[in-house]
Amino acid sequence: MARAGLNKFNVQQARDTLLARGINPSVDAVRVELGNTGSKTTIHRYLKELKAEDATQLGDEALLSNALKDMVVRMAAKLRDEALQRAEAANHAWQNEKTQLVVQFSAAQDRLKDLGADNAALTSRLERESVTHDETKDRLHHAELRAGRCEQQVKGLEQQLDENQKHRASLEEKHRCAGRIRTLPHVLSGATATGTTAPRHPGPAAPGRVTQPQPNLDRQTKRTHPTQSGQCQPGRRSG
Repeated sequence: MARAGLNKFNVQQARDTLLARGINPSVDAVRVELGNTGSKTTIHRYLKELKAEDATQLGDEALLSNALKDMVVRMAAKLRDEALQRAEAANHAWQNEKTQLVVQFSAAQDRLKDLGADNAALTSRLERESVTHDETKDRLHHAELRAGRCEQQVKGLEQQLDENQKHRASLEEKHRCAGRIRTLPHVLSGATATGTTAPRHPGPAAPGRVTQPQPNLDRQTKRTHPTQSGQCQPGRRSG
């Protein structure tokens, strides 16, 4: 099967390359040099045309001097060698560049795999952190609710403590009043023992004696145990 774009110039280059190597440029050799592409019929036709052109050139060369012929041959060989060297250099540079590109591509693939693994790890970590954040948020909400309830309980306990202190002060006051009331009989007994008696209805005075007025017991009792409004009133209890 003929190679697409195969022309006489390609066949000529393959033939010249074989000649430079000292190889007979047969149809099969030229086809191998072309990469096993191209129709043998086409290659044979181009070789035949090139051979005829060479024969014409050789006929023309007979008209030239030997020195000019040698110069032309050397220049043609030199040009061919330079072209081959440039082609080999370009091919070598392309191979090196290809090798570097392959290495870079392989490194990029490895880096891509590493980034994919890192991305998966970060995604998993983000999911865990999100779950932890939600749990922490719920715990914080519950803690705030408990703190609010505790604050209400503290306020209630403070109010209850204040009421208990007031009640305790009231009980202590009642206890002091009750103690004072319990001491009244002893005071009265003491007053009797010192000669202070309750007032009696005045009778007829003995002849020659002047009756002395007796001090009022109620007044002395009041002086001994004074009372104030709302304090120590028998029969009354503070709330």
